[in-house]
Amino acid sequence: MKNPAVKLLLVDDNSDNLFLLETLLKSDDVEVVLARSGVEALDQLKVHEVALALLDVHMPDMDGFELAQRMRADENAGGTNAQQQSACA
Repeated sequence: MKNPAVKLLLVDDNSDNLFLLETLLKSDDVEVVLARSGVEALDQLKVHEVALALLDVHMPDMDGFELAQRMRADENAGGTNAQQQSACA
């Protein structure tokens, strides 16, 4: 019996960054869930139980730091590991 895929939540307002991350991370063992904003990410966490969330630090309306804080307080996402990232060099 095959183990279920690990779910990753990728959150970024830049579609190119989401495409790149999804391309790099998606496999038979990894299911990728996408969100283009903090609000969309919180909605996705109501539907999906994810092992890890990769959060863009620089997003309008709700940045990755605020999203991580809200995730910790949310009963649906409180146990989700979150990692902030930035494409800025």
